[in-house]
Amino acid sequence: MLTLAMNNWVKVLNLLEFQKEFRHKQNILQDTALLL
Repeated sequence: MLTLAMNNWVKVLNLLEFQKEFRHKQNILQDTALLL
């Protein structure tokens, strides 16, 4: 039971990390587009 909860928690953390990374890349793309 505990391992299941841990697995879900890891998935959530990975998802949050991915979203943060994704937003960071989006911001870079937008900044680059503004410069062009």
